[in-house]
Amino acid sequence: MPVSLPRRLLVLSAVSGLLLVPFVAGCGNRGTSGPVLRGVVLKDGEPYRAKELGGEFGLSFVAVQPGGKPGAVYLAEAPDPATGAFEVTGPTGSGIPPGKYKIRVKHVTAGGKSLLPDELGTDATSLEITVTDAPAPLTIDLGKSPSVASQ
Repeated sequence: MPVSLPRRLLVLSAVSGLLLVPFVAGCGNRGTSGPVLRGVVLKDGEPYRAKELGGEFGLSFVAVQPGGKPGAVYLAEAPDPATGAFEVTGPTGSGIPPGKYKIRVKHVTAGGKSLLPDELGTDATSLEITVTDAPAPLTIDLGKSPSVASQ
């Protein structure tokens, strides 16, 4: 008796899914647990109000691999417009691995004009931290020259 088209699709989908499970299970989530990083973004000691300034704001933490090469990138939640507070929860919500990170900060207008020094948004950023198993809250002050990150 011939197998109907919907049943063939169901069987094919099940087999394909089983073949992909070992591949998918081994990707992405290894080593991503650790502390949730919390902090505040300031400019000249005041909360950085990115939303009020408009445009697009991005705050990311780039793992520094042996030899100084960039590794995994973890994005921060958008800072609170009133306080500048942010969190980095990692891709699974269980935090980011302890280690050394460069902090990239970008804020550009809708027209593409940068509102912060360009180097802050690249791997050449001077902002670096070492995340421990129990990190203190992080303060990033973009008004300092150079900008500083401290725990």
